[in-house]
Amino acid sequence: MKISDAVEDIIEKTRNRQIGEYTYHCGRVIKQDGENTLWENTCKLYVRDEEVVFHNVNRGKYYILAE
Repeated sequence: MKISDAVEDIIEKTRNRQIGEYTYHCGRVIKQDGENTLWENTCKLYVRDEEVVFHNVNRGKYYILAE
Protein backbone atom coordinates (compact mmCIF):
# COMPACT_ATOMS: atom_id res chain seq x y z
CA MET A 1 0.00 0.00 0.00
CA LYS A 2 1.27 3.47 -0.79
CA ILE A 3 1.88 5.66 2.25
CA SER A 4 -0.52 8.30 0.93
CA ASP A 5 -3.27 5.66 0.62
CA ALA A 6 -2.61 4.45 4.16
CA VAL A 7 -2.77 8.02 5.52
CA GLU A 8 -6.10 8.66 3.77
CA ASP A 9 -7.52 5.39 5.11
CA ILE A 10 -6.35 6.18 8.66
CA ILE A 11 -7.94 9.65 8.52
CA GLU A 12 -11.21 8.22 7.21
CA LYS A 13 -11.41 5.47 9.82
CA THR A 14 -10.54 7.93 12.60
CA ARG A 15 -13.08 10.58 11.54
CA ASN A 16 -15.87 8.04 11.07
CA ARG A 17 -14.97 6.07 14.22
CA GLN A 18 -14.92 2.78 12.32
CA ILE A 19 -14.35 0.56 15.35
CA GLY A 20 -11.68 -2.10 14.85
CA GLU A 21 -7.99 -2.88 14.54
CA TYR A 22 -6.24 -2.23 11.24
CA THR A 23 -2.73 -3.08 10.03
CA TYR A 24 -0.87 -1.17 7.32
CA HIS A 25 2.26 -2.30 5.48
CA CYS A 26 4.02 0.31 3.34
CA GLY A 27 7.31 0.55 1.51
CA ARG A 28 9.50 -2.35 0.60
CA VAL A 29 10.01 -5.74 2.19
CA ILE A 30 13.17 -5.63 4.30
CA LYS A 31 13.30 -9.29 5.27
CA GLN A 32 11.20 -12.37 4.66
CA ASP A 33 11.52 -15.67 6.49
CA GLY A 34 8.81 -18.16 5.63
CA GLU A 35 5.48 -16.62 6.62
CA ASN A 36 7.14 -13.76 8.57
CA THR A 37 7.68 -10.54 6.64
CA LEU A 38 9.37 -7.36 7.89
CA TRP A 39 8.20 -4.28 6.00
CA GLU A 40 9.89 -0.90 5.80
CA ASN A 41 6.83 0.60 7.54
CA THR A 42 4.29 -1.34 9.57
CA CYS A 43 1.62 0.53 11.50
CA LYS A 44 -1.46 -0.47 13.43
CA LEU A 45 -4.56 1.59 14.06
CA TYR A 46 -6.83 0.85 17.00
CA VAL A 47 -10.19 2.61 16.74
CA ARG A 48 -12.32 2.35 19.87
CA ASP A 49 -15.31 4.27 21.20
CA GLU A 50 -13.23 6.15 23.75
CA GLU A 51 -9.97 6.67 21.80
CA VAL A 52 -7.98 6.14 18.63
CA VAL A 53 -4.40 4.89 18.94
CA PHE A 54 -1.83 4.78 16.14
CA HIS A 55 1.11 2.40 16.66
CA ASN A 56 4.26 2.70 14.55
CA VAL A 57 5.48 -0.87 14.94
CA ASN A 58 8.93 -0.33 13.41
CA ARG A 59 9.76 2.56 15.76
CA GLY A 60 7.89 1.20 18.78
CA LYS A 61 5.92 4.44 19.27
CA TYR A 62 2.26 4.99 20.09
CA TYR A 63 0.19 8.09 19.33
CA ILE A 64 -3.28 9.01 20.57
CA LEU A 65 -5.18 10.71 17.76
CA ALA A 66 -7.59 13.53 18.48
CA GLU A 67 -9.79 15.71 16.32
